Amino acid sequence: MLCPRCRKSNPNTAEKCVCGYEFNKPASSVSTDKKERANVNPFSPSASSSLSPEPVISTTPPSQGFSSGSFGTGQYESKKFHFFGTGSDLFSIYIVNFLLIIVTLGIYYFWGKAKIKRYMYSQSDFDGDRFTFHGTGNELFKGGMIAIGFLIIYSLVSEYVNKFITTPVGLIASVLVSILFLFAITAALVLSRRYYLSRSTWRGIRFTFRGKIKDFLGIVVKGYFFSTITLGLYIPYFINNYQEFMITKSYYGNQNFNYEGKGKDIFRVFLFYFLFMIVVVGGIVAFVILFKGKTVAGTLNLPELMSKILTVLVVILFLASYFISLLYFQYWLAKYKWRHTSFMGSNFQLIFGFFDYLKLKIGNALILILTLGLFGMPWVMVRNAKFFTKYLTLEGDLDFEVIKQKMLNTSATGESVMDIFDMDAGLDIGI
Repeated sequence: MLCPRCRKSNPNTAEKCVCGYEFNKPASSVSTDKKERANVNPFSPSASSSLSPEPVISTTPPSQGFSSGSFGTGQYESKKFHFFGTGSDLFSIYIVNFLLIIVTLGIYYFWGKAKIKRYMYSQSDFDGDRFTFHGTGNELFKGGMIAIGFLIIYSLVSEYVNKFITTPVGLIASVLVSILFLFAITAALVLSRRYYLSRSTWRGIRFTFRGKIKDFLGIVVKGYFFSTITLGLYIPYFINNYQEFMITKSYYGNQNFNYEGKGKDIFRVFLFYFLFMIVVVGGIVAFVILFKGKTVAGTLNLPELMSKILTVLVVILFLASYFISLLYFQYWLAKYKWRHTSFMGSNFQLIFGFFDYLKLKIGNALILILTLGLFGMPWVMVRNAKFFTKYLTLEGDLDFEVIKQKMLNTSATGESVMDIFDMDAGLDIGI
């Protein structure tokens, strides 16, 4: 039965809803309850919790124009993510890892990373059940040795080829080495995501990634080529193609995720960011020309101190404009990506304000600066995980009975290569 107060579905034998409404109360009590709800101030701190407890059920699809899950009554249920970890707990793991890495001359790094991943996954919850990471330090160590060996060979070959860079043969060899390196990074991205998802489970069923290296290589080569000849204007389409490949080739059991984003949508926002940066850079150039020790009229010299102050202010203004506009583009892109991602007909939603995102990033930056980077990282990771899991929901009804296990053989080689370049390809919910 549906609760008349919060619209939550309850068993037919239930006497009381989680919101406190009693199904068997007299009619007069129901009338009184309605009057009480009518008098609730919607702007009071308790209004949101009393009027719409979680999970929320609405009678309309979450986002018109996208595929939406539906079930018998035509209603849509919000399934939420949660993160229960704390910075102090993660820091205790970090500090032990740090000491063991020093003692073992860096070898323990792989086991330490696996331990951190297991903690982050174990503290991440969806619909009442935790995620599990099954990767091991041994896997990461073996993959790391292969990755390090590849980088050593690449460095030696590059150094040798660069000695002959001025000759035609040396130039051709240098280009070939760069192409091989691009291919290796492209392959590592695919292998990394394949490894991470294959070691991730929820309710005992593994995730998998079934994208092929050759398909992704075509996307990367096309993306770099057109982004170069269009002076960066193709980047939004490159981003969209990248997201589509990574999402649609990802599976939970035997069911894949779907992505319906369009490059032209991203292009509109990117173009605004692109033009804004041109205006900012143009303003900096104008300042250098007009105010470098002189007034606009060029008749009076500015005091040296005033000139330095103006220069510092302009640099700060440029950096602030650059980072804020970049953060806005990242904020918009994250929401767009999740809004156009679905699973079995149910749509993801990531709903938060830009100033919330800005406070998160500024807070993270201050933590890292004040703790010299290393020791503040646990709190930054926890803040990110709590932030995204707080605002991320899945709208719709999922029939988990149709999901079956699908196993693929994978290795940690790709993960180790991407780890060296500080690029993570795990579950994209902050963990």
